[in-house]
Amino acid sequence: MTRLPYLLVLALVLTIAAIVGVYYLASPNFFNGTGRGCTLEAKQCPNGTYVGRTGPNCEFTPCPEKQMSTDSWKSYTDAAQHLEVFYPETLPATYIQTVPIGWPPKVTIEPRAYSCEQKGGGDGLPQEVVERTANGRSYCVSVVKQGAAGSVYADYVYSKKKGLDLVSISFALRYPQCGNYDEMERAKCTKEQTTFDLDGIALQILKSIRRE
Repeated sequence: MTRLPYLLVLALVLTIAAIVGVYYLASPNFFNGTGRGCTLEAKQCPNGTYVGRTGPNCEFTPCPEKQMSTDSWKSYTDAAQHLEVFYPETLPATYIQTVPIGWPPKVTIEPRAYSCEQKGGGDGLPQEVVERTANGRSYCVSVVKQGAAGSVYADYVYSKKKGLDLVSISFALRYPQCGNYDEMERAKCTKEQTTFDLDGIALQILKSIRRE
């Protein structure tokens, strides 16, 4: 008779373990459709939330899109292309700067298919081309860099499909070589260049383009 309470406790523990096991086995974040389980680690997003791994490649779920304030942005009208575009007059950065001849961004709208292929940087300069995804939609980033007088100058082109057209913006930025600063400034400069959300700003500019 004295063993009965222990048997009841054991049965309860086994039942709870079985329920937890079934839950994780049925969870879409545990099995990814290949019979192989994803790890249960989490990644912290810039907004403080966390996402887990899922899908056939056990990749982290994309972080929620960060809302960017555009209240103080300027705008200009391109009469030739019948469009208006909004852009930040200055970047929210201390070390990364816009280049006067390459800012505000230039808009190009072409009635052609989307592609993200390397085409050559011009003047023999190396070109980096990468395709990325935001909210399930692909966009292409092309950049050509060259160094001069303790800085790196980068010419960017961001492109994405919008309706039947390929919409692109091009602009230039200046990145100081952080190694030229003292230790404290070097750390700040390096952190800014590592965490600066250029993609977010460029995509918001692309989104702001209005055809008249």
